[in-house]
Amino acid sequence: SGLSDKDIKYQATGKISDGLYREIVAGFDLQAANLDVTMDQSKINLKGPLAFSGVPLTIDWTTFMNGSDKGHAKFTLDAPNVTGTQISALGFDVNKYMQGSLAVKANAKLTPGKGITATIESDLNNAALKIPQIHWSKPAGDGGEIDLTLLVEKDHLHGSDIKVELGKLKTSGNVEFDIAGPLMSVTLEHLSLTLGQLHGLKLERTNSKDLLFTLQGGEVSLEPFLSGQSGAREP
Repeated sequence: SGLSDKDIKYQATGKISDGLYREIVAGFDLQAANLDVTMDQSKINLKGPLAFSGVPLTIDWTTFMNGSDKGHAKFTLDAPNVTGTQISALGFDVNKYMQGSLAVKANAKLTPGKGITATIESDLNNAALKIPQIHWSKPAGDGGEIDLTLLVEKDHLHGSDIKVELGKLKTSGNVEFDIAGPLMSVTLEHLSLTLGQLHGLKLERTNSKDLLFTLQGGEVSLEPFLSGQSGAREP
């Protein structure tokens, strides 16, 4: 009798050196990939350092080739030193608000036809942050974290279960926006700052690029604005 696919077993190992993969996720490139490759009849695993559009990180990626998970993938990312300049190069200009670096870890899965779902943990202890418009700042070394679940579908991002603790700035909620378009929505259950607390915030940007803002309630001190203070205020 002949052999079936289930009867054939194999294993292989290899290495990718200085690999380049263009527009692999949401139009961004993977560069300088130096990955160990292992393969058998059920899966392919890639593990090692690379750069995501200039941001250095370590990846551990497994793609499944058989069974109910065929075509699915799971992966972890570890980026221990991401600078504001590197984030700005991705199209999110944070240089006016951030100095220093942050660390990011992600556990994710890719489902064919449904995009990427990731759980992300960010450590901002080494980042100095400031938002002069609301008289707030966080010095480097003062802790800080941002955790969320992120869904990436083509050019659309949806962040949920967001938890932010940056000194006295604390908030939670959801956010979604089009990477290449004007659509944006930010919903915050609460926002706690040095100046006070707000509840039920929602900011939306429509196709016409109009910004719509709603607020359910809260209390904020206007003293720094009325007194003409400039710059960020220490938490």
